[in-house]
Amino acid sequence: MKILLISATAFEIAPLRERLGQPVADGRVTLGKLQIGFLETGIGMVNTAFVLGQMVAIERPDLALQVGIAGAFPGGPNLGEVIEVVKEIYPELGADSPEGYLGLAQMGFPHFRHGGHIYYNVIDQPRPGLSQFAHCTSVTVNRVSGEADAIRVLQNRWQPQVESMEGAAFFQACLLAGVPFRQLRAISNCVEPRDRSKWRLPEAVASLNQTVWELLSQASIDPSVL
Repeated sequence: MKILLISATAFEIAPLRERLGQPVADGRVTLGKLQIGFLETGIGMVNTAFVLGQMVAIERPDLALQVGIAGAFPGGPNLGEVIEVVKEIYPELGADSPEGYLGLAQMGFPHFRHGGHIYYNVIDQPRPGLSQFAHCTSVTVNRVSGEADAIRVLQNRWQPQVESMEGAAFFQACLLAGVPFRQLRAISNCVEPRDRSKWRLPEAVASLNQTVWELLSQASIDPSVL
């Protein structure tokens, strides 16, 4: 089974790459029944869609697995917890109006079409989520949330549990390319008025890499677990 392991930055996946003996950018590693390739996209939606699109045009994986850190909204997962994103939202696509925000459906503008379905702001993971993880809804943002009123607006409008800067673009690119996909995120910070002193980046990265290692180790024996 060919797996493309995707992260926005090298930092997020460095411990796993070291463990697999693949600390450099190019090449693949074999782990049991898995052939694992690596892709660092850079931060943000445009980087993610462009770099991933280039890669799958060259070599189509059996599964694209995006891993990284994320922020958790109040009431969402705990710091250090690894979750699976099963619904992605583009919360900024739309228009402002005197009556308030208008999503793409309200505007009458489809975002994209695939498999006979019209997508607007929301993209669902078409496969069942993995049973060992909490299943979360994520908003994908260009600007990380750090102001109380803006956070409340996002929560009231979309009811997300987490946020990232790449996930929705990853979902969309994989859907359009016809590549099965999953997204796992470790919680590095709470979505609250910005205070970097409360962030737990090293702990989240350690938790993420250990969890992904365990998952890949299981899949190396039985790829159907993915």
